[in-house]
Amino acid sequence: MKLKELRINQGLTQLELSKLIGLTQSNYSKYENELASIDIGILKKLSKFYRVSIDYIVDNESKKQNTVELGLLNDNKKEAIQKIVMLPDKIATKINAYIDILTDREIANEINILKKLDEWKELTNENF
Repeated sequence: MKLKELRINQGLTQLELSKLIGLTQSNYSKYENELASIDIGILKKLSKFYRVSIDYIVDNESKKQNTVELGLLNDNKKEAIQKIVMLPDKIATKINAYIDILTDREIANEINILKKLDEWKELTNENF
């Protein structure tokens, strides 16, 4: 599986990632080191988080596939895709880069929130 590679590429520790997907670090470590079978629900969360297919995570694909089933999108997303398709490639490329920036910021915000929560927990534990 490519769990470790994906996690490291995002700059996350096992603890940070496990909190983001609702696992203990110990359980996530077992999945990453292939010491336990991974639940399909966890695979779906990881697939969504990393924006890759489940097949990619379990090594059934050699390349990332960022394909989306259009029927699963809400109307706003469908409309946005239709507009992008009509744009010149140069502008669509810039929009894609901007979307990557927004996505990376959202991931960074989630990580920062978790770090601040951990800091708060440490402070409150010391005071009580």
